[in-house]
Amino acid sequence: MEKRIRNFAFLIYEDSALENWKEKLESLFVPSLFIYHDQDIDSEGKVKKPHYHVLVMLDTPHGLRRIKKMVSFVGGANDSFCEVANLKGYARYLCHLDNLEKHRYQISEVVSLSGADYEKFIFTESDRIMLVREIIEFCRSNRIYSYARLVDYCLDNNSSWFKILCSFYGRSVRDYIRSFYWEKEINRNP
Repeated sequence: MEKRIRNFAFLIYEDSALENWKEKLESLFVPSLFIYHDQDIDSEGKVKKPHYHVLVMLDTPHGLRRIKKMVSFVGGANDSFCEVANLKGYARYLCHLDNLEKHRYQISEVVSLSGADYEKFIFTESDRIMLVREIIEFCRSNRIYSYARLVDYCLDNNSSWFKILCSFYGRSVRDYIRSFYWEKEINRNP
């Protein structure tokens, strides 16, 4: 019986990529993530050949023959194909979030297709708490006393912060801003 898997990854090399590989991947309507790596260093200290990392997440397991056809359809390197057992781990690897020796790519560089939500896969509870800390420090250093002003800023400048504000963590930020404003008013009017 042919092995069946749900999640897999492969590489697409820039110099051999099909001109329309992104459109072909999107036409599969399968949740996928990809990022361009052009600053990876090999064991000898040389820059590796530029490439895209592609992560595909299927709703149901598929046979290897069918998956390899998908990889070929979008111009992926079949010899780079691998099963992904841990989505969170591989998603974090796309930007090298857990390996300080490697070049760290920006989260905003990851492209999500067909309903894939990159940030859902990568953020841990600690990461979310750190984002709340960043937001509060930003409010404090910029004297932001209005939650609306903060939301407007996040809408225009920081989608990760905006997602935090839309989650249950937003209440902590609102409470902080309210208290921060209250303390300013109390100290101004003794």
